[in-house]
Amino acid sequence: RALGAAGGVSDAELLFGLLGDREEAVRLGAVAGLGAFFERSGDTMLGRLERWRAERVPGQAVLPPKGDPVLDEMAHRAAHRLVRMLTGDAGNATTYHGALWNIPEVRPLLPALLDDPQGEVRSIALYLAEHFGDVDFAVRLRLLDDPHPSVRHNAAMTFERLAKQRSLTQAEQDELRPRLERAREDPDDWIRLYAARTLAHLAPPEQPGVSAE
Repeated sequence: RALGAAGGVSDAELLFGLLGDREEAVRLGAVAGLGAFFERSGDTMLGRLERWRAERVPGQAVLPPKGDPVLDEMAHRAAHRLVRMLTGDAGNATTYHGALWNIPEVRPLLPALLDDPQGEVRSIALYLAEHFGDVDFAVRLRLLDDPHPSVRHNAAMTFERLAKQRSLTQAEQDELRPRLERAREDPDDWIRLYAARTLAHLAPPEQPGVSAE
């Protein structure tokens, strides 16, 4: 991981090569290292700080500017490789989640991951889709009934936030209400709590023939 946290492009390429190592600890360390590298190279406060330091600190690895074709190609390659590893190693899903969080190039791959047969993979995909703003009401509503509890948990938690922010239309609230009523019977304590709190923030159902002012 230290290579990604302090190194440059050549170090990231070395980490990429270690993704195929026979030892799990080495592979997962390389995944974490790539996550740290792309966090530093992104258009974030940390990324801007890293570039500022590289201009002033002798020996500091110089990162390519945002939009650099070498960096973009590496990010696309890393996104596809890490997604393949995630689907084949769902037991370590949180490690891949941490790395992909910093790689926006994963976004086109998320719809397929949201339909993956493995619940751990769908859960990570939903977290990433929410992070990158790539999940709509219909998808979130479907995932509220997902067989995997962590997927339902994330969907229910997000609906509570949207209800508090008044970000749901009346039609969406009316469609959501019966699903939340059902979620109040969920085996998971937190999902039941989120459902109850979200219901408390919804506007009253729209009556036929009565328009909301």
